[in-house]
Amino acid sequence: VNELKRALAVSNEARSLFKRADIKSGEGSALLTAAFANYSQGNTEEALSLVEEAQELFQDEGFHKGEDEALRAISELNDGEERFSKAMKAAEERRALWEDLDNCGKEASALRMMAQIHLHSGEMAEAERIALESRTLSQKAGDKAGEVVSLLILTQVHLDALQKAEPGEDFERPSPAFVKARDKANRAAGEACTLAGKSHDRNLRASAVLWRGQVLSYSRRHQDALRVAQEAEKLFKLTKDLVGQAHANIMVAYLHRAFSERDKAVEAASKALDLAREGKDVNVEAQALECLKKVEDKPEFVPQIQYVQPEGGETQAAPGAAPQPAVPTVVAPK
Repeated sequence: VNELKRALAVSNEARSLFKRADIKSGEGSALLTAAFANYSQGNTEEALSLVEEAQELFQDEGFHKGEDEALRAISELNDGEERFSKAMKAAEERRALWEDLDNCGKEASALRMMAQIHLHSGEMAEAERIALESRTLSQKAGDKAGEVVSLLILTQVHLDALQKAEPGEDFERPSPAFVKARDKANRAAGEACTLAGKSHDRNLRASAVLWRGQVLSYSRRHQDALRVAQEAEKLFKLTKDLVGQAHANIMVAYLHRAFSERDKAVEAASKALDLAREGKDVNVEAQALECLKKVEDKPEFVPQIQYVQPEGGETQAAPGAAPQPAVPTVVAPK
């Protein structure tokens, strides 16, 4: 808290200096820093007001990079059903900015944000259409990391369809809807893993691998899913990503429970809880606590998906935060 207060004081002082010097881009950057400090203290409305002011300053000066960052933050801060229109408006403005400047890589990034907003609003058809468009632009720009994130969004879309599809009474011959969704999810996750494996970004690779594990779990390939989830945990460990490790251990816990390996399930869930607390992520801590309770109390279940943003994707947790792909976790059914 003290560090955030100091950051807020420094950003306010910097803003005053830039304002006196009439350097709008500097003033806007200081406002973004202040917005991040306010957001971290739970002052979302104040953070949003500061980001909107920063966006106007960047726009006045023609500082496109700053305007992009501000629009991205506006979309993030407005994410959620009740603010869908504001979030989408900012994302669309961001897309228009880079489309006008003929920067297909940045335009693809804006499209991914639009796809994620549709995803979290339950508009899967639009999410799929825009994610495919973002993938095409990422390929054109030679942005393999961006293409991976687009594929992870598509994976989430197909997993949603897979979750809703009934496999049928005979799992050896599942329903056509289940097979179609399963094959699409497997293809998207597999391509994401292949591409991510060629990059030097271990965190990106770990996220792709964990989504692959989720697809395998939903395809009832639980043994393969467990192996892949454990691989993801090792990758997150290499990057010292405590929250990523927690997500992986939650999945491992549920999968052990599916094999009636209660002690191993409890061990993994407890580890996830410790990692979430060490990583100071209260949302993942709550998921780990729920997981621990369910693997201790419930008999058998099939793991189910829950979307976690990260970003899913490429979204930010707060203004100025580094973009990360979405990371999945699993929850037991009610």
